[in-house]
Amino acid sequence: MNTTTAVELPVDVSQLDTAKPLDVVFLPFQSVLDKWKEKASSLTVTRLDQTAEMFKARSARLELKDARVTLDKTRKGMVEGLKARTGKIDEAARTIRVEMEKLEAQLLESELFAERHAKKLQEELIQKRSAALQPYVSGPILINLAVLSDTEFDASLADAKAAHEAKLEAARKETLERAAKEVAAEIERLRLKAENEELQRQAAESMRAARAERLKADAAEKDRKALETKVAAERKAEADAAIKSRRDEQERIQAEAIRLAAETDKEKLKAISFLIRDIPTKSLGVSDHRTELEWRLNQISSWLDGIIKTL
Repeated sequence: MNTTTAVELPVDVSQLDTAKPLDVVFLPFQSVLDKWKEKASSLTVTRLDQTAEMFKARSARLELKDARVTLDKTRKGMVEGLKARTGKIDEAARTIRVEMEKLEAQLLESELFAERHAKKLQEELIQKRSAALQPYVSGPILINLAVLSDTEFDASLADAKAAHEAKLEAARKETLERAAKEVAAEIERLRLKAENEELQRQAAESMRAARAERLKADAAEKDRKALETKVAAERKAEADAAIKSRRDEQERIQAEAIRLAAETDKEKLKAISFLIRDIPTKSLGVSDHRTELEWRLNQISSWLDGIIKTL
């Protein structure tokens, strides 16, 4: 395994002459930066077979990192007790550090090219396999598709496809069974409807026939009652006529009898009235009894005369 050698810088913070110019103090770090600035352009990796360049990029990055770490330590040592120079020190160190970080990032891109390429291929493989599986699964894909071999993935894909087709077949059978039940139910409904309509037609026909018979019977009954009424009326008229005739005859006979009786009674009443008047009262002499008797006899005679006049 290749390793990098830590950069030894000729800077002892404890012995550092802080009066020196900052460019002299940071000269070792600037030298490391300048060194790799010149070489970084030749360490750009674009192919998988550039393994030597990848190794050199790693060595360069680690050397720059060591220099940057030492730079920060030097800066921090100088800052202690030298707050007046802090701003200038920080600015000088920041400028170098920023350049170093940029160069590190550039070298890291080259160093990790193979890893990024592998990751890209892995993501493309996952997307490809997910797209192949997606039509046959209804939920999220829980397995790591990148770690499966082609044989393992093909087997998983075949299983998912078979399960999906079995599910579709079951759904198709269920749909057909449901449709068959619905068709059978509709046929039964139509049969019952036709049967009910036939029963209703027969019932209506029976009702019409019964109504016709009833109307016919009603008409016959009406004619019979009309005939009976007519006959009864004629018989009543004949009976009334006979009764009237008998009554008239009876009244005539009664009138004749009354007339004859009246004639007889009238004569009798006249004779009685005459006899009453002819009762001898003079022999009684003059007395109250005679007067009263004569008065009563006159009253009876007058009453009889009144009756006689009405006859």
